Amino acid sequence: ALVHVFALSAQILALLQLGRFGQALQIIRSSKQATERNGSDPWLFSYRDAWLRTLVLDFQGAQQVCDELTRSSVYPSGQAQTIGRLAAGFDALDAGRWDEARRHFEDVRDPAKTPRFFLHWYWRMHAHVGLVRAWLAG
Repeated sequence: ALVHVFALSAQILALLQLGRFGQALQIIRSSKQATERNGSDPWLFSYRDAWLRTLVLDFQGAQQVCDELTRSSVYPSGQAQTIGRLAAGFDALDAGRWDEARRHFEDVRDPAKTPRFFLHWYWRMHAHVGLVRAWLAG
């Protein structure tokens, strides 16, 4: 069962990188439902849901998914907090709240606040981009 779950996760990651968001969303939704029907925590698919939401600029939706993961998942929440901070930074950036955006991006870049986890470098890289955008805009 674990091999199947991780294979689905890898497929979702590939679809996200290819920009095939509709297909990724279908797999995320069906996998979350199947996992919940089996009485398991769908944390892995919730992370992919948050990732998808950041890519389609649904920053508030990504924050909601991450907040729920932080509250309810048995999986360590460092990744959820990081994705949530990044989404909050881009949400603030889009709203013209430059100082708030910079704080969120700095938190993602700070190893003391954002521990290492699967693909942590990916989120830090996007925080660097967001920080540059916030400095240039404000």
